[in-house]
Amino acid sequence: MNSQNAIRLRELLEQELTPILKEAGYAFDLGNATFDSDRVHFKGFKISDIGAKSEALKHLDDYNKFRFYNDEPTFCVQRVVKIGNSSYRLVGYKPKARKKPFIMQDIKTQAEFILDSVRAEKLFGIKGQT
Repeated sequence: MNSQNAIRLRELLEQELTPILKEAGYAFDLGNATFDSDRVHFKGFKISDIGAKSEALKHLDDYNKFRFYNDEPTFCVQRVVKIGNSSYRLVGYKPKARKKPFIMQDIKTQAEFILDSVRAEKLFGIKGQT
């Protein structure tokens, strides 16, 4: 097995499984792959409902509840912030990331960027709401 075969295998799985799962109302993610001389291992193979919240967004919801109960400003996931010519929204929180745990996404390009707590609170923080 080599990297080209692993890439081809990923494409084959995505090509074959996507229509079947989509018809049943599901989506999937293969995650990262590792391979050795005779096998490929996809880490984090996940199947979810179409339109389900991402893990990062679920973590953000939990973090918002925690902040709300401690009377701290929460974060608005519906707020769109314009920086320069781009518009961004808050799409997630990574609890294990110490320095920059927040994830914002460019609405136009879908590119994701990480933020520290101070900047996230300035851009997306609201007082007293979840």
